[in-house]
Amino acid sequence: MYTEVIKTKIMDITNSTDNIVINGQTLEKVEHFTYLGSKVSNNGDTMKEINSRIAIAASAFTKLTNIWQSQDLSICTKVKLFRSCVIPVLTYGCESWKSTKKIDKKLDSFENKCLRKLLKVK
Repeated sequence: MYTEVIKTKIMDITNSTDNIVINGQTLEKVEHFTYLGSKVSNNGDTMKEINSRIAIAASAFTKLTNIWQSQDLSICTKVKLFRSCVIPVLTYGCESWKSTKKIDKKLDSFENKCLRKLLKVK
């Protein structure tokens, strides 16, 4: 098996000072990286991942502006579209998030903000 040492990075959650050397080259240690679209941190902090998911979901919500402004669709249909197109983008990878009141409040706040725009409530 061939390992591209230049591209290979490691994340250590034990704060060990040991280095891993392959073919005489020391692998770079990182504190966080993106794996399968999710941001992973060595200290278990998920706030960067939450903020990233909110930004991506906000982008998905904005791309559907024509639908939200449409007079031809009922509010019920718009809410169903929101729940099927935006919420999955927001919650992608949520199985690995630690659940705290702060995170729950942040996610609820984003969802309520979107629903207020969708329903044209100020």
